[in-house]
Amino acid sequence: MRIIFVNRYFHPDSLRSSQLLADLAFELAAQKHDVTVVTSRRRHDDPSATLQARESMLDVKVLRIEEATGGFSGLPGLASDVLAFHRAIYQTLTELVKEGDIVVAMADPPMLGSVCERAIRKQNAHLVNWLDELYPEVTHASEKPLPGPVAKLLQRARKHALQHSSVTVVSSENMARQLKDAGSVRKVSPWGMVAVDSPTSRSGDSLRQAWGLGNHFVIGYVGELHKVNDRESLLTGIEQTAHMAGQGLRWLFIGGDEQMQLLRGSVPMRAMDMVQFQEALPMNRVAEGLAVPDLHVVSLLPAMEGAAFPGNLPAVLASGKPLIYLGDKDGELGTLIEREGCGMVVQAGDGHGIAAAIAQLHAIPESRADMGRRARALYEKMFSRKQALEAWSGLLTEVAGG
Repeated sequence: MRIIFVNRYFHPDSLRSSQLLADLAFELAAQKHDVTVVTSRRRHDDPSATLQARESMLDVKVLRIEEATGGFSGLPGLASDVLAFHRAIYQTLTELVKEGDIVVAMADPPMLGSVCERAIRKQNAHLVNWLDELYPEVTHASEKPLPGPVAKLLQRARKHALQHSSVTVVSSENMARQLKDAGSVRKVSPWGMVAVDSPTSRSGDSLRQAWGLGNHFVIGYVGELHKVNDRESLLTGIEQTAHMAGQGLRWLFIGGDEQMQLLRGSVPMRAMDMVQFQEALPMNRVAEGLAVPDLHVVSLLPAMEGAAFPGNLPAVLASGKPLIYLGDKDGELGTLIEREGCGMVVQAGDGHGIAAAIAQLHAIPESRADMGRRARALYEKMFSRKQALEAWSGLLTEVAGG
């Protein structure tokens, strides 16, 4: 098979979508498929970097395009960059794609699948959409959601592209239901990347000591924090547990994105001494960082159920640590976590519920250990790297066979 992936960022960028794409692309290349990644010359984690236009990584051909931008700042600048990338992708694919190729369009930047569908329409190639979030629905989590008419126009364009695709791959059953009238939809769960996939006895003790956490009871949020994640519930949890600082309770946030910085600037003054922020760890130390917290937090705004997926969930489950899920108690993920017994579920915004859950798990180490074992078991059952890559390989073989 000849497979062409399209996404704004790619390895060595540390963004989760970049690394998931790298996992899949390298695996398919190892199976002797002809794999190309079309991406930008930028790094999300280092905006000043400019990567090589062409290179080969583990038999994956990487084609990095140069986009001419309008030089604007703010929202106009963002829109200009997206349109410039769309134009460059359209031109590249019209020249690159041949009959029978499989083009896999990811979700960054938004509406990329629609651009790819138009670009390959005459080549008799196959289009696969890989959506880890639904745009424009995710803009409802923003302070400035898109106007209704614009959102409806984009939804119609997305629906057209999906209906003219071979298949659309999504992260959850709720997301699949959202797209039930938009052609063939398949769920493939996101997975824990190679750094956290294998069972590990790696200890977080050295990082605990380096960060001055010692024997404290540590509640951790590890990974990217997006607008679809429930930042307000995290702040409420910090505020509601401030009185437990004397009992050795500490909050730890590992990640350096924009939303994490906003969270840092919003921590209540009386809780400052019990909250610590650390930059994102390199991939070879992610498992070590996940081992530091005694209890992890995963969050998703209830309104985003079916439109997005909490990206740090697979890694948290892989770590074998218990978790508190802040989101919709009756939603897909809340129901899953309660059923599997790998953590506690608290309705978003329920500050007293967050504090009560933390106090309960703080007091009963045996419950935490049991939940941690169940978390790893759930990872193996639903989110392991091996089964996800096998599912993708089988799906693409089906697409190639028509």
